[in-house]
Amino acid sequence: MSSISCPSESSTKKYSPSIPTGPLRTVLTLGVAAGAVALAGCRNTTGPGAPSLSLLLRDAPGPVTHAWVDIQEVYLQGRTSGNAASGQVVLLDQPTGLIDLTELADSTRQLVSDATVPAGTYSQLRLVVGGAVVETSTGIYAVNGAVPPDADASAVTGELRCPSCAQSGLKVNLPGGSLKLETGARVLVLDFDVTRSFGQQAGGSGAWVMHPLIRTSMVETTGSIRGTVSLADGVTPPMCGGVARSIQDFVPTATATVDGSPSTEQGSVAADGSYWIDYLAPTTWQMGYLEKIGYDNGDTLRFTAAIDRASVDVASGATASADFTVTGATCSASGG
Repeated sequence: MSSISCPSESSTKKYSPSIPTGPLRTVLTLGVAAGAVALAGCRNTTGPGAPSLSLLLRDAPGPVTHAWVDIQEVYLQGRTSGNAASGQVVLLDQPTGLIDLTELADSTRQLVSDATVPAGTYSQLRLVVGGAVVETSTGIYAVNGAVPPDADASAVTGELRCPSCAQSGLKVNLPGGSLKLETGARVLVLDFDVTRSFGQQAGGSGAWVMHPLIRTSMVETTGSIRGTVSLADGVTPPMCGGVARSIQDFVPTATATVDGSPSTEQGSVAADGSYWIDYLAPTTWQMGYLEKIGYDNGDTLRFTAAIDRASVDVASGATASADFTVTGATCSASGG
């Protein structure tokens, strides 16, 4: 789908590297970082004060074992500025590949980073979904020829229908019905509710149906937590789940009450032990970590760790710090 250029303006394209936001474990943390994200839109004539928009994807957990979607395009439309109106402003035009939504519970994945957009008020955000796959206790169901990662078409046992996955894209309701962008950076969170987006069709067809439900919320300003994870003397992560484990399997967490609801965000640890947790609401966050991580073969990796700060105050546009020392790492074998 091509974007509609602004009246008397040529289309421009901006490329921004994706910002690391952690691993795709149970975090909308990036497991498969999307290299460079292509952002296209109408040429901005508002000067250096032009607003920018970032999109984060997350998921509420549900009973579905796995649910993958391939997001092919995201765009804004219905812009008004003064008495002028314009067409589409494309935020993402490179397919993401299959994203496992069930691994985004209590976490976020970056879809678009700091896309420069023309100032104005937008009435719609649309999201185009290509292939999709859902895995349940009764089988694997797919639409548009999609297959689960690390599998082939023979793994698909039934049909997934998506009546609303039209070429024009899914209409995503904006907070308050519209999105006003004037100056500064804004972050819009897209919450893809797996529990209410997938269900088995009534009757004898056996097919599953996808009616995507995506809620949005605006994060006005955010902060980050950075730090290091180190191993205490004599501690070495063991083999677990059939794979040699490392410090990168340790998962720092930050928990706070945001907008009246508890929120837990997970961090990503790099090979050098540094970690990050981004896009946090300005408030006090309690630091912790995942004590147990289960693997498909039944093994469970267990960590114990000391944290130098039990809580940190995250301020808008600022970075707080907390460090971890892993004091123990063991693996309980399948059935043990």
